[in-house]
Amino acid sequence: MELYCFGIIITIALQLIQLQLQLVCFRSKCRIYLIFLFRRRVLRVVLLGLSGSGKSCLLQSWKNDPQLPTYPTIGFNVVTMQRKNATIQFWDVGGDKRLRGLWRFYVTGADSIIFVIDSTVRDYNQIQETKFELHTILTNNDLKSTPIIVLFNKNDQVNKMNEEELEEEYKLKAVFQKRKGKTIMVSANFLNGVEDVMKCITKGK
Repeated sequence: MELYCFGIIITIALQLIQLQLQLVCFRSKCRIYLIFLFRRRVLRVVLLGLSGSGKSCLLQSWKNDPQLPTYPTIGFNVVTMQRKNATIQFWDVGGDKRLRGLWRFYVTGADSIIFVIDSTVRDYNQIQETKFELHTILTNNDLKSTPIIVLFNKNDQVNKMNEEELEEEYKLKAVFQKRKGKTIMVSANFLNGVEDVMKCITKGK
């Protein structure tokens, strides 16, 4: 009888230990899940465009920080913004002709690429120059899975081209049928399109 009772006690003790281990495992899994669910992602977004396209002005207006420089970027400038569950690092890369050869190093491993175009430019040579640099990025096989957002800036100006004209001028409709990308009309002065840009970045579209 004593041996029988002892056996029952041992069995119950083992079951309790097993239950305790299961609870520990469950708590651990819950903790990992919650960390994953609420962790803050860090997204690296590279901002490209020719000098004068307004990249730095856009960043200043998005960040609402008058201390950010708006003169032409020499090298690169990193601006960090917090958006819900994501930390976005904008790498504003200089658009001077001498610096464009370095763009390929900055875009490697980026979560998204933003290419800013001045929508008021109608000069043929400048448009061709912008188109060449843009399509060099768009057709880079190493970036085929990287979302590229083309921003037509200064859309508050009266002499701007409309979105349809710009997409046709820069030959973008056919390109974005084959790869991840989007065009958005924006303005640094009135924050037009900023929410669309942020949604594209955080959703990876």
